[in-house]
Amino acid sequence: MDGHYFARKNRLTTNNCAHAAIKMMIRSIRGYNIFKGFRGRPKSDIKALEKSVASLSDMVMNHPEIAEMDINPLMVHEEGKGATVADYRIVLKDKNSSICKSVIRNRKSN
Repeated sequence: MDGHYFARKNRLTTNNCAHAAIKMMIRSIRGYNIFKGFRGRPKSDIKALEKSVASLSDMVMNHPEIAEMDINPLMVHEEGKGATVADYRIVLKDKNSSICKSVIRNRKSN
């Protein structure tokens, strides 16, 4: 997927994103039709994208210490080949306050 996918606890989900809500959210992406195949390119693995959103939602719901999460980019491969998070950043809250205390980051260095 081109661009970035930004997820925050309060924006990504309310009560574990029902599968139907995830499908609707993905289909509301302005460029959704590109996932269905475009100019000779194969269809994207929409099921992997749905599973990724559901997994991220579950992770955030099960870990209230996550203050915010930034995934950029989430690359969706051709149908049957999954999706890959190339870079992410997770900000954790201090257990005793709402102040962010640490950042978890994964970025490939060139």
